[in-house]
Amino acid sequence: MGQSTQKLPDELLMMRKAVDKSPEQMAKIANVSHQTYRNWENGDTEPKLSQYRKLHSYCNSKPSDLLFSSKTVDFFMDMINILPKKSRQAIKDKIDS
Repeated sequence: MGQSTQKLPDELLMMRKAVDKSPEQMAKIANVSHQTYRNWENGDTEPKLSQYRKLHSYCNSKPSDLLFSSKTVDFFMDMINILPKKSRQAIKDKIDS
């Protein structure tokens, strides 16, 4: 798929969050067990290209679309807000530079 194995789980999670679905719902869309889908999000295994495309088709997205989703932004803000204050400031400084 041309993805690094570390980026694919993050992309699947962002895609799922963007359409506000549970792992179980995404598993049904991909026609796999919920454990198989969870393995994909955990980075233990990878979907077949046809399964990956099916998920993207359902979400009506291209990988680059995920960067502009308001739910994706909210997700990243939540992740940033749990970081220590010093780390949050370093991120803010990097964004502002």
